[in-house]
Amino acid sequence: ITDSTAVRLLGRGEESDGKRTFNWSNAGFEFSFSGTTASVNVAEVSGTAYFNAQVDGKEPQRVLIDRSGWVTICSGLSAGEHTVRFVRSSSGQRGAVKFDKIKTDAVPSATEEKERRIEFVGDSYTTGYGNINEGEQWESATTTDSWYSYAGYAARELDADYTLIAY
Repeated sequence: ITDSTAVRLLGRGEESDGKRTFNWSNAGFEFSFSGTTASVNVAEVSGTAYFNAQVDGKEPQRVLIDRSGWVTICSGLSAGEHTVRFVRSSSGQRGAVKFDKIKTDAVPSATEEKERRIEFVGDSYTTGYGNINEGEQWESATTTDSWYSYAGYAARELDADYTLIAY
């Protein structure tokens, strides 16, 4: 995950001992590959975090990260070139995560940066806190998804990469 030729890092994070943290909403990575499956290795985790796995610009699927080990990002894709985006959807206070490897059945390559870049600095509204509440406790990683925050909508509308600093 630290190889900039294989993946493009998104959002804010830190690298240490060959591991990369993604503990801010919308922090993660993106890559292209001509394969059918991709996974990420969770080196360390404390608490609970959700990530959005998005393939070829389609609606993302939420992936629960609550244990170490290999986690499938996507599988069963048709043959051909695919773009995979894997970013944190929940806020960082509910769990810390470190990744160290990705695995695909083809060689991944980093995607290009978008022409526009935006940095959002804000509070719980900015991170999408409680925006997918379906009768569950509001103080939960389950009920927060930065994809559905105003920052997520604005960045998609403007076709921009975005960093989200919000708590």
